[in-house]
Amino acid sequence: MSTNKTAASLFTAICVSFATSAQAEMPHKDLSMERHAENALMQPVKDVNLRKDQIPEKLLAVQNHPYDLENMRGCRALEAEITQLDELLGPDINQLQEKSLTEKREQGVSRVAGAMIGGLIPFRGVVRELSGANAAKRRFLEAIAAGNARRSFLKGVAVTKGCLTAPQPRVLALAYNFQGF
Repeated sequence: MSTNKTAASLFTAICVSFATSAQAEMPHKDLSMERHAENALMQPVKDVNLRKDQIPEKLLAVQNHPYDLENMRGCRALEAEITQLDELLGPDINQLQEKSLTEKREQGVSRVAGAMIGGLIPFRGVVRELSGANAAKRRFLEAIAAGNARRSFLKGVAVTKGCLTAPQPRVLALAYNFQGF
């Protein structure tokens, strides 16, 4: 019995140390396999709200006023702001986001492992709601949405002022192998 308590205490201590020291990842970042594994192992810690995704300061700043043009005088200011948002948010929706086969596999393994580990928590949805983990995730996603809205708005302003050329529409190609699926 004491061995189980010791193991549980050790696991909790490790999770808490990871929770306080690990930096949040923005969704577009390519991660190493080790980071994917760590994210999967940390899922229960996120579920009980001991680890939250930190919202970048820039996204917090634009969240309340995504359509503000104060201090956006000239093309340089617009382009600088768009570049900052690109670095935080990753490629815009009309930009190709090609990933290597290895990265796709690692992400898939990470998602499956995270779901399996997260499945160990009984009544996970209730736990996430009561612990505040769902609310924290919603705040994180709202900040990302505000950042995307600001970037889109600024790109529209920049195109209107002649600072940027209008982006080309993204063409989706269907890839079927008609000689067999």
